[in-house]
Amino acid sequence: MRLSPFALVAAAVAAVMMIGTPLTASAQTRTRGTTPAQSQVDEALRMIIQRDRLPCEYGSGRFIGRNNEGRTLYEVGCRGAPGFLLLDNDPATTINCIANNASVAARRAEDPDAEVGAECTIAENIDVVGSVAAYVQAAGITCAVDQARWVGATNAGDQRYEVGCPGADGFWFDAIAAGGVGNVMPCLQVAAAGGTCQFSPSSEQAAWVASLAAPAGRSCPATTARFVGANGQTGQRYYEVGCADGVGFMVRTNGSNGFESVIECAAAGGIAGGCTLSDTSAVATASAEELQSRLAAANIPCG
Repeated sequence: MRLSPFALVAAAVAAVMMIGTPLTASAQTRTRGTTPAQSQVDEALRMIIQRDRLPCEYGSGRFIGRNNEGRTLYEVGCRGAPGFLLLDNDPATTINCIANNASVAARRAEDPDAEVGAECTIAENIDVVGSVAAYVQAAGITCAVDQARWVGATNAGDQRYEVGCPGADGFWFDAIAAGGVGNVMPCLQVAAAGGTCQFSPSSEQAAWVASLAAPAGRSCPATTARFVGANGQTGQRYYEVGCADGVGFMVRTNGSNGFESVIECAAAGGIAGGCTLSDTSAVATASAEELQSRLAAANIPCG
């Protein structure tokens, strides 16, 4: 059974590696200045959002300070989407709050005494899982996401996020600058392409891939798993699971990771080079034993 075409979807894999350097907070040397009334902050931010057509349903805002040029820095909270720091240029300069706080945390990890600049503190901007919930839905991710983080910015200017799923493989996806969500990749696919997920431990991934085979009644004490590849025409995905007895198998899913079939390693040689997580001799022995059992059930005398 040889698949053609069969590969790690080329565009997705290439995009995994196109990560820009972490964003830097835009307010390194700012003076606090006179704090305006909250009503003035709200009015100013609503006007800027409308003027610049920023993708934000305004929820709340916070005055941070003014720079030496008299420009004002705000923090903006958006309903159902990541908020941002906003410098009131014309047009305004914005920095995604999840990205900004990730950069702040990275700099503090390197040097606890470092000057980190402005930090987002509005409640909805700290709730990263809640901030990306609309993206998760748009990406077709149906697990109960319990963790989320900013991964980086792609060369196209899209924002890349990772989400973790309890008891299942997590995902990377891109929030596209022009709107929408794209490049949705299970973390096993991310790993196959050289990326790293923080919220999907290998033991959890192995158990999840093994669980995909439940409709076929195939099970094993899973020890490891990998993404084998995807059919670029049908969107079908192939995973391999390694088992404690040395005899693993592959699972084929549809593009949404819905179960389609189990392929035993003895029959998987034509799928991207076959199984790599199983013991070859154990697979051969198991295959011979299964064939012997079938012959006996058919009353065919053969050793």
